[in-house]
Amino acid sequence: MNALRAQALLLPPVAEFLVGEDARLAAKLEAIDRRVVRMAAQKRKVDFENVSSSPSSYPALLAGQVCEQLRGDHIHEHGSVVNYDHTIAFLEYHKREIAASRDESARILILYHGTREAKNVKSIIEGNLKVPDGVTLQHATDDGIWGKGIYTSPNFELSHHYAGGGADAVVFVCLALPGRQCVANMDMSDRGKPCRPGFDSHISPHGGMELVFFNSAQLLPIYLARKGDMKKAQDAAERAISTIARGLGNRNPRGSV
Repeated sequence: MNALRAQALLLPPVAEFLVGEDARLAAKLEAIDRRVVRMAAQKRKVDFENVSSSPSSYPALLAGQVCEQLRGDHIHEHGSVVNYDHTIAFLEYHKREIAASRDESARILILYHGTREAKNVKSIIEGNLKVPDGVTLQHATDDGIWGKGIYTSPNFELSHHYAGGGADAVVFVCLALPGRQCVANMDMSDRGKPCRPGFDSHISPHGGMELVFFNSAQLLPIYLARKGDMKKAQDAAERAISTIARGLGNRNPRGSV
């Protein structure tokens, strides 16, 4: 991989932001300034050819491979929104998971996250999904009925519904690391609270249609979802999971919610 190509992998995609069935949504997203990309390029001077092959630097190399693969899978005309820095954080988290497991395995899931406002797309791609702090970021619907965290679902329709269900609704396809899951209490005693001790995420009762994460590094947004592209997006996500599993030695990354 030459230095120029490696440098290109570090740039957040811009054209990929322009997504949505409705022209109004695309028009809103077009306001994203390309100067953000140029500034990011100036701040990040990484040459993969000069990165050490030591275990500590390997996630950076694997992150480049994963980003290149996802951006090469043309799900629709807007491509992938995967972020290189977030990919490194995701891989580092997953690497620790695997090391702590008894059988060198840890699940990677494909989940969805919906947002009501198009303006949130840029901040999510650049800064990842974040745990609401109640000040700079709040839950869109309540204070977190199953815990104060980042809400996702294995069901696209549910995520689209929580995003408002209209033309401005945006749904991200994400890779996710649920780790040790705790079923949230029906009595809503987990409402507005952090992750329970000894667990890595919460899952809602009644079929586990909502998963709550408490660390941004557990989630990696990779595509902006459209219903007609779901099969292609899922297939591309599965290929990325296979690449990550091979790269980090995860013996069994598959698993249902």
